Amino acid sequence: MFPRWADDRLYRQLREPLSPEFRAQKAAELRPALQQVLAEKLT
Repeated sequence: MFPRWADDRLYRQLREPLSPEFRAQKAAELRPALQQVLAEKLT
């Protein structure tokens, strides 16, 4: 994780910014895989 600012242009390579709803959907899709990877590292 790292800090973000409204004008930090992290996604400046995109032609149009992604909506918060789309980003939330992708985060929800990635969450199970991340949880699995983290669980494997703890065992």
